[in-house]
Amino acid sequence: MEDGTELWLGLVPVPPAGAGADALAAAVWGIWRDLGLPAAALDRVRITPREDLLALGPDGVREVLSRVTGTASALARTAAEA
Repeated sequence: MEDGTELWLGLVPVPPAGAGADALAAAVWGIWRDLGLPAAALDRVRITPREDLLALGPDGVREVLSRVTGTASALARTAAEA
């Protein structure tokens, strides 16, 4: 994460299933910490869906985007608490 590089992670499954936002953020934080990257650099991570949203209806898109924003928020809380 040198020179202000951003990392875009296709993290949230489409359709959303399995781990919730807090668990996804915890997984990112675990790997981040294991790599020795600073918590302050987590603000350069962008959470995105893993796949295209075209096959989803409006409710499915809302659910995926809610999980994306929830994961980003959980990751920001983790960085603030670290």
